[in-house]
Amino acid sequence: SMRPQAFDAVLMDMQMPVMDGYAATRQMRTMPALQALPVIALTAGAFKLQRDQALEAGVDDFVAKPFDVNQLIDAILKLCSRTAQAAPEPSEPAAPIADTPPVAVIDMTRVRRIWTDETALVRALLKFSEMHADSAAQIRTAPEGLGAPLAHKLKGVAAQLGMRTVAELAQEAEIGLTEGADAESVLARLQKALDEADAAIHDYARGISPTSEKNTEDRQGVAKKMQGFMEALMSDEAAQVERALHLLAGVLPDEHWSVLEKSVALYDFRGAEAATKQIAKILKIPLEE
Repeated sequence: SMRPQAFDAVLMDMQMPVMDGYAATRQMRTMPALQALPVIALTAGAFKLQRDQALEAGVDDFVAKPFDVNQLIDAILKLCSRTAQAAPEPSEPAAPIADTPPVAVIDMTRVRRIWTDETALVRALLKFSEMHADSAAQIRTAPEGLGAPLAHKLKGVAAQLGMRTVAELAQEAEIGLTEGADAESVLARLQKALDEADAAIHDYARGISPTSEKNTEDRQGVAKKMQGFMEALMSDEAAQVERALHLLAGVLPDEHWSVLEKSVALYDFRGAEAATKQIAKILKIPLEE
């Protein structure tokens, strides 16, 4: 049964494949139970035409991607009939984000507006590096009709992480592929920009990775947290696994932690168990069988 009261609002991606956000919103508005449910359009295009199309389809507000977190929160609060207010300050001030990445590669002014937690930023950057280092090749070899959506996805993620050049070239590739043009030249430039971004990301991560927590954590403490992670994996409870993984974030070297994080993101708990045992052997950490 339909329970619209179970949701406060819908964040509608307007560029979804198959059924885009415009069609999905129009369909929602034909259903009496969903006519009053607030819908916020999220779109990578901030042009007046796209804004007008979104509002005409029945959305209540419009936030352009990459979105400013405070702006999105204000829109949600306003539409949920609460007093619009700035995002609450964290209980502990987040560590300031450093200027390490070359400005030409990562726009730190934008990054500071979107990311307030440096640890979360580094994880997001390393995940981008892991998932998108060869995106140009993936776009080039994608079956007909699938290259443009891949370029669109890359554009959005890169923009959210302040990689303006990557985002602009991904957009150029998306437009070219959509129009059936030869995208070889732009894809070559995109790969060069991705290589530069990858180097900047790893330089930045290395600059802040050796935290005092990593350096002072004793082997017994590491073993206890790894054992807890193994027990969480065996429980098959996703929330418990994510909590245990979070405890390992400042303890394991980034290259090992990211392997576990990727397996957990795919809900491959058995793969994560095997990887944890392998990491324990490499680090000479005893685990109970």
